[in-house]
Amino acid sequence: MKRPRADTDAAHKSVSRRALILGGAQVLFIGGLAARMRYLQVDQADQFRLLAEENRINVRLIPPARGEVFDRNGVPLAQNTPSYRIVIVREDAGDVDTVLARLGQLIDLPEEDLERARTEINRSAPFLPVAIAEDVSWDDVS
Repeated sequence: MKRPRADTDAAHKSVSRRALILGGAQVLFIGGLAARMRYLQVDQADQFRLLAEENRINVRLIPPARGEVFDRNGVPLAQNTPSYRIVIVREDAGDVDTVLARLGQLIDLPEEDLERARTEINRSAPFLPVAIAEDVSWDDVS
């Protein structure tokens, strides 16, 4: 049985209206995404470039060498003595336990210091250096 022409025209109009509304919603959605992308990439580019630079550069302050202090007779009151320390950065080390085990083979380190270092490494941020040993001799460093 054939449908009447008026019903067919009404069905086409409702489909066309739905398609127009759906198409308009899609265009609005894509236009909104494009506007947001332009805002982030063009208008906010300087801010994101600065944030990226801050992520890339890791500033570490190194204290200056101090001078020697003598009394009036030339007797040294304060002298410079080199002080070496071993630090590890979790982000650069990879497997921390392996690195600490190898370091323990090279240098005589107490197990308490290694455990303290492990807990401190796990608590701190991955990019911060953690001291493993302080006042290490030059022979141990080399």
